[in-house]
Amino acid sequence: MDAVQLARLQFAFTIGFHILWPTFTIGLASFIALLSGMWWRTGRTVYRDLMRFWLRIFALAFGMGVITGVVLSYEIGANWAGYSRAVAYVLGNAHIHAARRGRPIRPDAIDPLSSAANRQLVAQPHTWLLRIGWTLGLPSG
Repeated sequence: MDAVQLARLQFAFTIGFHILWPTFTIGLASFIALLSGMWWRTGRTVYRDLMRFWLRIFALAFGMGVITGVVLSYEIGANWAGYSRAVAYVLGNAHIHAARRGRPIRPDAIDPLSSAANRQLVAQPHTWLLRIGWTLGLPSG
């Protein structure tokens, strides 16, 4: 095996392990919301206790997803450096903007003015800052 095959094998293992955590937490979040609603509706403490138990597991699984996701970002940068350079001006600025806001990136965050459903965002300052930063980050040649 050469270095390329080993890097691909490592990435396959990492992505296979990583995808378990986001899928588990997405499903668990809806279950926790259901338990919370049942506790609120019925007032039975069994739902509260179950919700608190699963909330701890959710926090652990979410943390594992974050940790494995960070490893994936380094692997993508190392294994696909050309791809990372090609999309850095588009995705990098959008992800930085989302991180500063403390919210996950939305698909329309790259160019919010192109979406008819987000016309109300046009007047907000963060939208214009994103648009200006994206434009200034484009390669000149």
